Amino acid sequence: ELRAANEKQKQKRTRSRRHIPTKEGLSVQEASALIMQQQEAIEAPPPGPGIPGESTIQPLS
Repeated sequence: ELRAANEKQKQKRTRSRRHIPTKEGLSVQEASALIMQQQEAIEAPPPGPGIPGESTIQPLS
């Protein structure tokens, strides 16, 4: 019983240390802007050489 109570108090102590200080953290707007930038970078196709729609693989002759 004492061990269980001690374990519970340990968890409470470690839980309280996990908070991010507001001075160093991101605001909701900043975080959502970063997420949107990452998603746009992933969705944008990489620029390819040549004319769009033209195959870059040349047939062997």
